[in-house]
Amino acid sequence: MAINNPNLDQLRLLAIDYQGLEEFTADESLFANLHSALQRLGQIGRGALARLVFEELRRSLCLETRYLDAAEQDKARTSAFSYLNERWAFAVDEQLAVSKILIFGKRPEFRGKPRDDLVSGGPRSRLVRLLKAAPFWKDAGLADQVRTWKEHEFAKLLEQFLTTASNYGYVQKQKIDDRLVGWRLKASSMVWSSWMSHPTKLMHRSMRSFASSMWRSRNY
Repeated sequence: MAINNPNLDQLRLLAIDYQGLEEFTADESLFANLHSALQRLGQIGRGALARLVFEELRRSLCLETRYLDAAEQDKARTSAFSYLNERWAFAVDEQLAVSKILIFGKRPEFRGKPRDDLVSGGPRSRLVRLLKAAPFWKDAGLADQVRTWKEHEFAKLLEQFLTTASNYGYVQKQKIDDRLVGWRLKASSMVWSSWMSHPTKLMHRSMRSFASSMWRSRNY
């Protein structure tokens, strides 16, 4: 029977944050000429927005990293075949996930179907739904204003935020065709640490210890 382990992030054994995020979100000059809501959110609200957007990029595999690059994966397959025994090597028919790209326009088609390497950030996307329901609007006194927005207003705000974040090194713009660009989160911007160093976070320490023991026992 096949067993699919939850990953370390899902088990809250791994915490991921982003380098220099407090400095980035505190710099009012970066947001002075952007959407007024980005200005009114303040540092704390912009930090919450940044984490929401970056974590959704990460969840959707919109990541700029060699480990999700198809060419690099082919090299890893070759090395694994040469140096690892069969138990630890890639299966012959194993399909590896590759990087995707967040876009705000309509997904182009390939052979009559929307391209599956592109993730929508448009008006009806999961990202926009999360953004609409985010609690930081209320904390900043913007909840009533945000309730009147049409979906395209959220997409506009996201595009402005990502453009600013790209100048700070968090995301990378990807040209898809002459009319469409997309976005990926740079893996180099992420800071990895153990949830054990964050005792007040979502999972109680004893529960994390149990999850850690379970994960290790099933993987060694």
